Amino acid sequence: TKGQVAILHGDIEVARKCFDTATKGHTYIDKAPSSAKKPKTAPQPPAPNVSSMDLDSRYSKKEHKEKNKFRKEKKEMDEASKEIQRPIPDG
Repeated sequence: TKGQVAILHGDIEVARKCFDTATKGHTYIDKAPSSAKKPKTAPQPPAPNVSSMDLDSRYSKKEHKEKNKFRKEKKEMDEASKEIQRPIPDG
């Protein structure tokens, strides 16, 4: 509706889908519920003042999991390759 702002917490792919749907002037993200009583109407054009917005550039959930897995593997390899420090004996 006009003048409302919604905050989406979740997957960035879903947020992009919502934004794309809103800029096209659709009222439903997926297929609209079919109703034999209502005649089909064309989608409304977007409001004239709709401007693109910066979507969160963070990774999607899948990309985030892959990045964390890679980081964990790299950390384990670094720890395994470190030289063990031994104290110098006095004497």
